[in-house]
Amino acid sequence: MLAAQTPVEETFPLIELHRDLRADGGAKPRKLGYRVTLAVFAAAVNVLKTGQTVDEAIAEIATPNGIDRKDISNYRDRLNRGLVTDGTQETYKLILAAFKKMPRAEMMAILARTAQRFCT
Repeated sequence: MLAAQTPVEETFPLIELHRDLRADGGAKPRKLGYRVTLAVFAAAVNVLKTGQTVDEAIAEIATPNGIDRKDISNYRDRLNRGLVTDGTQETYKLILAAFKKMPRAEMMAILARTAQRFCT
């Protein structure tokens, strides 16, 4: 699929099927698209927290995009403890580096498109 340049979001169902087949019977994790979305939003929080509290930064991006504040907060906690998997840690690092270099308006537009694509 990668050689055929299949868009990454079209590979998510296959990745999730692979995860489900090797599951150990524990709690089923959230869908990969939503976890990646949380990684993107966590990176935005880290960029926006300069000059405001983390809770204010979370509220600024969660509310207009229809993402649960608690989900972002809990994901950030898990991320900081190194408890995230499935490449979302790498996604977070890549997006954080990109967000640090871009204007705020552009970052907010990316957040809106990401939330619309993966959370609706």
